[in-house]
Amino acid sequence: MFTPIHVRQLIAYQVPRESKILWANVNRNTNITVIHERWACGKSGHLAHCFVGDDGKHIELSHDMKEAWALAMVHELLITI
Repeated sequence: MFTPIHVRQLIAYQVPRESKILWANVNRNTNITVIHERWACGKSGHLAHCFVGDDGKHIELSHDMKEAWALAMVHELLITI
């Protein structure tokens, strides 16, 4: 159950306009979507997303791992520009 304080906090929270989101964060979010689409895993007992190596070994991707990978992809883009 929400208290009046929670209601005020919910009302005060606004999703930022796209123009207010930093360029790197937009690219990070796009990269996370790409990772989700490319590395979806249907193997029983695994997380929703796994990196599958050439040897077929599955490495389950945690939220932190996907975040780091997506930011590394942004960093690589910045280096090559």
